[in-house]
Amino acid sequence: MAEISKIQLPSGNVYDIKDATARSMISGGITFTVSWDGNSTPVVANIPQGVVVRYNDTNYTGTMPASSGEDGTFYLVKSGADLNKYDEYVVADDAWEMLGSQQIDLSNLGALAYKDSVSLSKGNGDQVLGESTTFTNGSSSVSFSGGSTDTFVKSYPGTTSKLSTTTVPNVTSAGSASSWSFAMGTGNDSETLIISGSNGTAPSLGTAITVATGSLSATGGGGTVMTGLGTASTASAVTGIGTGTAAAQTITVGTNDKVKVAKYDDLSVSAS
Repeated sequence: MAEISKIQLPSGNVYDIKDATARSMISGGITFTVSWDGNSTPVVANIPQGVVVRYNDTNYTGTMPASSGEDGTFYLVKSGADLNKYDEYVVADDAWEMLGSQQIDLSNLGALAYKDSVSLSKGNGDQVLGESTTFTNGSSSVSFSGGSTDTFVKSYPGTTSKLSTTTVPNVTSAGSASSWSFAMGTGNDSETLIISGSNGTAPSLGTAITVATGSLSATGGGGTVMTGLGTASTASAVTGIGTGTAAAQTITVGTNDKVKVAKYDDLSVSAS
């Protein structure tokens, strides 16, 4: 059957042809069926009618009518010498159509391509801690050894006495000096002695203040001062802390995010 895939117009423009039949088959779903795999005696009833396959130097002609399959069903038929290549046939309007002249190359398919199912064995697994697991650090004690100390004076409980006091005037203002001025005038007043200025002001006193006289008295009204050292009071000071040893830390691991995972040695994959 002659086939047209493109049309070129006099303008030089090339247009692809849309295959309405193929689109209709695709929209309804596509089914792939292997009619003969080339590894056993062919069953002619399962091979498209008129398709000839050869096995062990014997030709087998298919008898399956196109009406037995739904439109859009693809049949892969091993008909050549290469066991990895198949011809494609499709049911279209109760007729068999061979798709192209090239065979499908299945030589790159691995052994898994011929299996129906794959199963994974994970074993019983084990519990591990997930990323949301919490960790709490407990407090610990620290001890020191080999330190050194020295003695120092804390205080001298000596004898004391009081400062003697007296009161003195409290000058709140120093006052001001007199500012009298005597000078001969000028011009019409050249023979006139001009006196100007004013008398000064006396200092002003406030409430008298109490001050120490410099002498001591047991009954003085001033502050207390030390008059003798007496016996010193001493204590020991640490001059070296030596070697510190911290107790083992206590880490508490939470159980709020347990996750079960398979163990590496338990994993296995099988195909059938």
